Amino acid sequence: EQEAVDFLEKSLVRKDHIRDDAITTELLTELDYLPLAIAQAAAYINTNKTSISEYLRLLKNTDEDLVAIMGEEFRDNTRYKDSANAVATTWVVSFNQILENDEVAADLLAFMSCIEWKAIPRSILPAVRPEARMVSAIGTICSYSFAVQRDNEDVYDIHRLVHLATRIWLRQQGRWTKASETAMEHLAEVFPSCDWENRTIWREYLPHAVLLSKTEQGNGIQDKYKLFLKVGLCLWKDGRIQEALTWLQESYQWRKSNLPENHPSRLVSQHSLAIAYSANGQATEAIELLEQVVKIKGDILAEDDPDQLASQHVLAIAYSANGQATEAIELL
Repeated sequence: EQEAVDFLEKSLVRKDHIRDDAITTELLTELDYLPLAIAQAAAYINTNKTSISEYLRLLKNTDEDLVAIMGEEFRDNTRYKDSANAVATTWVVSFNQILENDEVAADLLAFMSCIEWKAIPRSILPAVRPEARMVSAIGTICSYSFAVQRDNEDVYDIHRLVHLATRIWLRQQGRWTKASETAMEHLAEVFPSCDWENRTIWREYLPHAVLLSKTEQGNGIQDKYKLFLKVGLCLWKDGRIQEALTWLQESYQWRKSNLPENHPSRLVSQHSLAIAYSANGQATEAIELLEQVVKIKGDILAEDDPDQLASQHVLAIAYSANGQATEAIELL
């Protein structure tokens, strides 16, 4: 108990909050003397300049069903067994406070819960204008100890349990589908092209794209496969051919099933997959796709159109790799 009191006192800005031993003991009992929960409670009290007694009132009035659901998932996913509800309760109180008082911060936190929980570059976050509003929203999230900025970097980490808790909370609020679709739309837009000068950015963004890609999508399904195409091309440019093929195959298969054969997006996806096949030594597969692309483009584009010439050039390379020198020479 004394260690818990000392930790709480060290965590609070105003030390006079813990003068009432009975109230302090009651709070620590509610939090099961769990350091993570105590730190979260202190962050709330500091941020909102409230008292321990007021915070206790909020804890006791928290939605018990939501806490039970969250606590159950914590028991399944973490080492916190008997203490799971104490952690869940503190976060529900803070989530609700953020949602009520800072909608921009709530939206940013929702986005962060859809991507990887560590090494979140500030540049990947949805832009907020004016800049001062963005700074304020990030400050709110950090003040509740939900995110921590790395030293001298515009990079943030979220506690693994905060990440899990936010996802559960969003589902219970009925906001998860919208949050994940918005996140997919945004990441599909900001994920960089495969130009080599973008390699630092795509390497930073890749873990976040991987996690988001596992999310079931509703209305955002086209954005999902737009992201798959971008990721696949970057992996190809990075020499990670086997991984690139997985992403590019999924992008092409969806577009093949859902778009007409002359749709520009389908042709781009088909062309890109063929390039990866060629790089992987699968000349036959590359040729099959590229012959279709060249034929279709031949029907809708001028013969000197740059897109058509690019596809013919890649097809010629595939012919050459497959020992079909005559066909390659004819195209070239």
